Amino acid sequence: LDSKGEEIDAKIRRLNWSKEYIGRKSVTTREGIGLKDASGKLRTGEVLFQELPDEIMITTDLSGPGDGLAVNKAVGDHFRYLRSLGMNSCYPDGATIPRDSVEITDEGVNYRYDRYYTILTDSEAEHLKENGELEKMAVEDGGGKFIVTYDERGYSAVGACIRRLLDYAEKHELELGKDFYEDVIWDDLSGRNTDNYLIKISIRVK
Repeated sequence: LDSKGEEIDAKIRRLNWSKEYIGRKSVTTREGIGLKDASGKLRTGEVLFQELPDEIMITTDLSGPGDGLAVNKAVGDHFRYLRSLGMNSCYPDGATIPRDSVEITDEGVNYRYDRYYTILTDSEAEHLKENGELEKMAVEDGGGKFIVTYDERGYSAVGACIRRLLDYAEKHELELGKDFYEDVIWDDLSGRNTDNYLIKISIRVK
């Protein structure tokens, strides 16, 4: 009976996580829908202000040259790290790009990722707290005011999004934070492939 009780507790934790995950995907899906104008076209390419909340996240650093091999290794390391903590999440929610790594050239925009992150659901944060690991393993990322831009050309548009935000900040004399945040708003679950993911690039305004 004790064993059966533990099995049911584990199922309850997985179901709670699934409900939270579905709720989060619903929010991001609505975020993308909210970008549509009266004709149904996505208003990508604009720069918007958003007030974003505090988040608790698990991060994995990306070391090395930032090529495909290093990126794949970092994603795998992140996956295994989450699993070792007993998390239900599988893949990163997003990545950070240090502002001081951005280099604008005649050929385009060069940049590098420095970490992947997964935002904890309430049940995952509670699980780590119960195990005494929340403060040791998780990073609290303060919210605040951000400038954001969206693009539906997938990861190939990240450089253009970064430049768009930098140009806007320079024009309006804004002081920016140290990291850009890359998040996927619509992915495979929204019927998209990597070439036309709806992505969001944001950076904190001090």
